[in-house]
Amino acid sequence: MNGNAFARGCILLLAPAIAWPTEPTARLEHAQIIASGNSLRINRAPLMDKRGKVRYHDLSIMLNVTDDGSLNNRCQFNYINLSPELSSSSKFVPGTYSDPTGYICKVEVSHLLGGRAQTAMSCVRKSPNDPWGERSLSSTWVDGPLEGHPFELDLANAGVDKISGNEAFSWGKVSNGQNNVHFGCFRTGDVLGATQVGEIIQISGYESGNLQKCGAVLVRQSDSK
Repeated sequence: MNGNAFARGCILLLAPAIAWPTEPTARLEHAQIIASGNSLRINRAPLMDKRGKVRYHDLSIMLNVTDDGSLNNRCQFNYINLSPELSSSSKFVPGTYSDPTGYICKVEVSHLLGGRAQTAMSCVRKSPNDPWGERSLSSTWVDGPLEGHPFELDLANAGVDKISGNEAFSWGKVSNGQNNVHFGCFRTGDVLGATQVGEIIQISGYESGNLQKCGAVLVRQSDSK
């Protein structure tokens, strides 16, 4: 189907769960689904043809609500496009990293359903001169384009799409920033961008907007595995 074309509609049926057929089918449980208002967007939906070949598609569905508040049995496909290709390997190297201020960070990489790579970083800094004693920070970022990103709504609200060269970074959020701020500005819920060159990870903090507020350079330790 042409990406600019509109499908005539679809029928919404409520039916008991049944086993997947052996014929061409979709595996929506492996897709990234984002719902907002009347719109349902599905990114990287695996569609399998009769030969067993899987191709990933992005699509948007608009639900029609009638005047009496019930759901019309027809809905509209706003677009159906092939999903962008994703790299089969992560840009980031797992291991133990450190920075000049004393943070020690553990970096782990996993793969999400749909093919994206997710990097989780947990950092701790212990200092006798720090009034907090110990600072800990956890953050997560995900490879791939902003469209269909697990944090897409947060990144869109922050205006990350307006940052020139945003595609060179992997984007994510600080999930837990205990005991004040980290690396100059990182707090729980803040948006961050990350990139790796060789043994160095650079992370940039954007708080809740699209202007960089702080950053850090982390170097992989030589004995890291």
